[in-house]
Formats: sequence, structure tokens, C-alpha cells
Amino acid sequence: MTDYIIKSMKMDNGKCIMDNGKWIMENVGNGFIRSESVAAELTSVHSNLHILDLCTGSGAIAIALKKAFSSATVIATDISEKALELAKENAILNHTDIIFKLSDLFNSLNTENDNLLFDIIVSNPPYVSDDDYTSLLPELFYEPKIAITADDKGLNIIKQILIKARDYLKENGVLYIEIGHDQGNDITEFAKENNYSNIEIIKDLNNKNRILRCEK
Repeated sequence: MTDYIIKSMKMDNGKCIMDNGKWIMENVGNGFIRSESVAAELTSVHSNLHILDLCTGSGAIAIALKKAFSSATVIATDISEKALELAKENAILNHTDIIFKLSDLFNSLNTENDNLLFDIIVSNPPYVSDDDYTSLLPELFYEPKIAITADDKGLNIIKQILIKARDYLKENGVLYIEIGHDQGNDITEFAKENNYSNIEIIKDLNNKNRILRCEK
């Protein structure tokens, strides 16, 4: 779903393709999924940022963040080899230096050996329930179902990220996750149960709940 949401971002001379060869993003911007708050927050942090993009898909979010903050170290992961091949192609197309890792969320990241602790973790994970899958916009069916749906009414992968992300965030590090418009209450409670602070739900351009923001 990242590929289509990215259309509403602003990026300087950015382009991105998806695997059916269609251009899906032009003039992509400095921000994460329709939210100016991420860019503002990154700007306020020191210049030597470490950013992790989970479930990177086409790499569009990682590319946007690297373009906005060229001195940052950006690592992007995905469980799909095909997705990573596309993301690498898009990074080359946009002249961005991003580290790509084949990983089921955090599983291929080693915080001790790689000294991987992040200022910011962002993710646009699968969050659609199987029941809601058939009612999606037609263009979303270009994507593999595994990239869109999740168990537990769409909450399973979001919950996995919340459980593990604290081990990969620096103190006071910030986590951003795109969520379904009707998942805000459940995810807010789960974030509280996992000891996150400063929890908020950011609305999208249609004034619907869309992004969880919380701090370690």
C-alpha cells in the first residue's frame, strides 16, 4: 500500500516504479506517508540520524527520507526478495544510498554486532483484515496479498513491531507505523501495554486515523 500512499508526498525530483512497470510516483516529497510531523521531528534531531524502514516494499519511504536527510543512515528491510530487488532499482534511479536487508521485520538485524540502534523506525506494514481485503480499491490488487493483509483483524504485524521495536530504538527514539483508520484505539492500548510513551494517532488528508506515533 505504500506505493499508492506515496503519491501524496512531496519529494524533489523523485520517481518510483512498481513491478508491473507502471510509474507510480513522481515529485515525491520530504516526509513519511502524508505526515509533516516526521520530517519536522527528524529536522529537530542531530544530523547523524539512524533510520529503519520496515516492510519497505518499493523502497519509496526510505528513498523519500534519504532524499530529505542525505546525511542519515537509512536501512530498509522486507521479507520479499522481489520487493527488495525493486527497492534497490528505485534507490539507484533516485541516486540514494540505502542499506537493504532481506528480513522478516527485525529478524536479520543484530543490535550487538551491527551496533544498530535507531533514532526513528518507520513502517507501512500489512494491516488489512481478510474480511476487508475484497473491499479495497482495485489498484491495490496489483500488490501481493501478503503485502496487504495480516492476521488478528489486520493487527498481527503491527503488534509484532510494537513488541520488538523497543529493543532497536535509542532512548527516546520514535516509532511511526501506518495503521487502518479503525485500528487506532486497539493499537493505542497495545502501545501502552508495551510501555511506550507520548502515544498519538496522526490523521491523514481525509481526516482519518492513519499513523501511530510513540516513543521508547
